[in-house]
Amino acid sequence: MSSLPLGTRLPVQPAHAELAFPPGSMLLLYSDGLVEAVDPAGGAFGYERIESVTRGAAATGASGLVGALLAALDDHTGGQPLTDDLTVLVVEHRLPAEESAPQREDTECDQTGE
Repeated sequence: MSSLPLGTRLPVQPAHAELAFPPGSMLLLYSDGLVEAVDPAGGAFGYERIESVTRGAAATGASGLVGALLAALDDHTGGQPLTDDLTVLVVEHRLPAEESAPQREDTECDQTGE
């Protein structure tokens, strides 16, 4: 599913859909800084790599998925600073037994100095 960027002022109506989000599901949100991050040769990280990493790390939960994406991004960029801001957010619907101890992990990744 794709739509317009958040905050756009274009005079169009965004797509609307309702999707099931059962326990065990995750929702991945990210900024263009992830997609457009370049390697030393100028190649973009890209949607295909995001999908590949996501499929490979989905069983590791939200924090594992974020960690896998950031590690793949670091490998891709050769550890060089990013030229754009980066936001990666994973929302995970946990089963009630897993929710007994609320967990929150705040991870900041700001390689642009912002």
